[in-house]
Amino acid sequence: MSKNFASYLLSVLFLISCFLFVPKNIFAQSIEYISDPNQHLDQSQWPALQEKATAIQKINQAKVYFLITDEATDDVEYAAQKALFQRVGKDGNGAIAYIDLTNRNFTVVTSGNMIDYLTDRRIDDLIEAIKEPLSEDDYNQAAKVFFDNTYTYVKKGIPHGHYRINKDTGEITYYKSLTGFEIAISLAVGGIAAIACFFTIMGKYQLRFGSGYHYDTHENGKMSFEINETRLINRFVTTRVIPRHTNDSNSDSGGSSFGSGYGGGSYGGGGSHSF
Repeated sequence: MSKNFASYLLSVLFLISCFLFVPKNIFAQSIEYISDPNQHLDQSQWPALQEKATAIQKINQAKVYFLITDEATDDVEYAAQKALFQRVGKDGNGAIAYIDLTNRNFTVVTSGNMIDYLTDRRIDDLIEAIKEPLSEDDYNQAAKVFFDNTYTYVKKGIPHGHYRINKDTGEITYYKSLTGFEIAISLAVGGIAAIACFFTIMGKYQLRFGSGYHYDTHENGKMSFEINETRLINRFVTTRVIPRHTNDSNSDSGGSSFGSGYGGGSYGGGGSHSF
């Protein structure tokens, strides 16, 4: 056996041994929507979770994440805000479930339009749903519940009559959205008004279909524009006490409280919850 061939063989064996004995957590520790550095989750479940997160993003362009770590945090809410900021940017559309296994604390934080989709009441329900499997160390079920329930809320949409409460200023902003019934009524009223206007003009000028009458808009038409300037002198914001969540069956009412946090962004959810 030549010296060159022996050196080549030793090199190949060395590379194979490095591959075989490399720690398993060097390999896939996360995908786009899941961060699991210490592999507490069954990776065979990841495709289903990824699919659910992708479905959420298709509905409202928001990214939803599940992060589970052994690294202890002094403030799990701040850590969650930072992790979300690093993924979606300042006030980007997103939500994250952040699990601190060392301190056995967790939280759910939202930003962007997810503040509206995950209202305080929905987050309370989501926290309770996640807490049960976490307390039993069933991290796979906790991740599944988080993505499944979040998808359900997003698919339901922002609750009618929804509002935001700024925890820093106390200001309340109402979110107005039209229901299908309201849209139908608006179209019907608009159609009736247009038809009434048409027949009023026909009757006033005694016009008849097929009479051959033609109105020369270029010769007789005239259009003028005026500039109206309105100055806002005062703005009034009505604030009131928002009742705390009670365990009832109506999980689609209420508002979303939010405040400033990491990176100067606005975040909903939060708090530290033990399990």
